[in-house]
Amino acid sequence: MRPNIVLPLNPLWLFATLAFIIYGSLVPLDFHPHSLVWAWERFQQTPMLNLGIDSRADWIANGVLYLPAGFLLAERFVGRLRGLALTGAILLSIAALALIAFGVEFTQLFFPPRTVSQNDLLAETIGATLGVLLALPFSHPVRRMATFRPAHGAQGVTLLLGGYMVAYLAYCFFPFDFFISAPEVSAKLASDRWGLLFAAHYHGNSLRTLLTLALEVAAIMPFGMFIARRRGHSNRPGHYPTTTPVWILITSGLLLGLAIEAIQFFTYTAISQGISILTRALGTYAGGMLWNTLETKNRVRRLPLRELIQRHQLLLTLLYLVSVALLTGWFYRPWGDMQTALDALAKLRFIPFYYHYYVSEANALTSLLFVALLYAPLGILAWSSRRPQLFTIYLPTALAGMVETAKLFSISAHADPTNLLIAVVMAHVIYLI
Repeated sequence: MRPNIVLPLNPLWLFATLAFIIYGSLVPLDFHPHSLVWAWERFQQTPMLNLGIDSRADWIANGVLYLPAGFLLAERFVGRLRGLALTGAILLSIAALALIAFGVEFTQLFFPPRTVSQNDLLAETIGATLGVLLALPFSHPVRRMATFRPAHGAQGVTLLLGGYMVAYLAYCFFPFDFFISAPEVSAKLASDRWGLLFAAHYHGNSLRTLLTLALEVAAIMPFGMFIARRRGHSNRPGHYPTTTPVWILITSGLLLGLAIEAIQFFTYTAISQGISILTRALGTYAGGMLWNTLETKNRVRRLPLRELIQRHQLLLTLLYLVSVALLTGWFYRPWGDMQTALDALAKLRFIPFYYHYYVSEANALTSLLFVALLYAPLGILAWSSRRPQLFTIYLPTALAGMVETAKLFSISAHADPTNLLIAVVMAHVIYLI
C-alpha cells in the first residue's frame, strides 16, 4: 500500500528564506554606484583567501545560511517526481541556488564594506547542495512536523521531540568548526575554553554561570522525556505505560553529556567543561521524571496541556519575565546614567539586522537564535490564551522594547532595535506551530 504523501511546505517559507539571505548579505545597505563593466572586472578578480582557524567558523556559517534554502527548494519535488525527473529537479535546484549565491556576491561589490571571495562562493554552494540532498530523506518528517496538530496524538509528539533533539544537537556543535590538525588541538588545550569542572572562560560572574547551567538542565529535558516515553509506551490495549527507572535516565544523561562535551572539545568556538556533563544528566533525569509524572496523572484523568498552562498562566508569565531579566543581565550588568543612554541613542541605527554585519557570521547567527529562543515562550502562552494577540504582538513588542531600552543605560551592552522584530516574528511562529 502506498504511504500517504504530505504536501510540500508553504512556498512562502522559501521566499522568506531567500529574502533574508539577500537582505542580510547587503546590510548595512550602503550603496555605491559603479558601472557594470567595472563590477564585472572586479568580480573576475575575486580572490581565494587563505583562511585560518579563526575564520573557519565564519566560512561554515556562510554555508549554513544557504542550507535551509536548498532544503526548502528541493523538498517541493520530493514525493512529486520520480527517477530521472527528480534527479533533474535536484540538479536544477543546486544550479539555481548557486546562481543566486553568485548574484548576491556580485551585488555586494556595490555595497561596501561587504567583501567578496571565492571562499564565500564555495561555502554557499556547498551549503545549498547539502540542503538539497538532505531534502531527499527528511522532507516527509519535516512536512509531518509542519502540519502537526495536537489531535495527531502520539506520532506527532514523537516527531516534535525528535525534531527538537536534532535542532538541539545542531546548536551544540554550531558553527561546526572542528579541528583538522594536531596544533589546533594543542591550541585548545592552552586556551580558557575548556576545563575538567569549569572552563576558565566562565569565571567572573557567579549568577550568570548559575543561570547558564540552569538553562543547560532545561534544554536537555526533552531528551529525558523522549527516553521515558519510548521505554514506557505500550500499544497493547488495557496496558498502562510503565515508568522508566531512574538509573536508565541518569546513565543516559551522563553518556549524552559526555559525548556532547567530548565533541565540543574538538571544535574551536565551543566551550567544553565537566560540569555540563552533570547538568545534562540532571536535565535528562528531570525530563524523564516529568514525563513519568504526567503519564501517571493521565491514567486517572486526561489533563490537556493547554488547560494546564491556562490554570497557571499568571505564574508562568511572571516566571518567564524574571527569566528574561536574568538572561538579559538586568541584575548583574554595570549601569550608566541618563547621559549614557542619550549618547547611545544618538548612535543607534534602526536598519534591521544592521549590527549583525559588524560581528562574525557565526556570532550573528548565534545572537539571532538566542533572541528568538528568548521570546519563543510567548508563542506558547499565546496558544493557551484567549487573547493571542496580547502574547504575539503587544507583549513581545513591549518586552523587547523594555529590554533594548534598558541596554541604552548599560555600559557593557548594545541596544538593537532588530530584536523587536525578531521577538514578534518568533512569538507568532511558535503560536502557529
